[in-house]
Amino acid sequence: MDVYVLGGKMRCRGVCDDMMTLRQLEAMRFDKGFLTGYGVSSEYGLSNTSINTAALHKTVIENSISSVVLVPSYKIGRTGFSVVDEIEKISILITNKDADKLEIKKIKDKGIKVILV
Repeated sequence: MDVYVLGGKMRCRGVCDDMMTLRQLEAMRFDKGFLTGYGVSSEYGLSNTSINTAALHKTVIENSISSVVLVPSYKIGRTGFSVVDEIEKISILITNKDADKLEIKKIKDKGIKVILV
């Protein structure tokens, strides 16, 4: 397997999410894109707290055949400042078994495969 590391201006948290990083991602295509975020909601989809990071995550979803979102259960039903993409753009959601059952049902009802671990 080949591993590519995206470059760009690194923030203090160790994240590169500037325009340089976005341009690199735009030139890539993925079979499976793996993402996380601030929250996942049946109403607002995947969201983040940073506009720049949300743009990067949206690009990964758009350039992936399948998008897999991995979040701990406490992020289910939560919405951050910047929406990444609608829930229907997510192929698979992986979270903990103790996630909010009503919210998980709403997500499943939108056709998203949910894996509880």
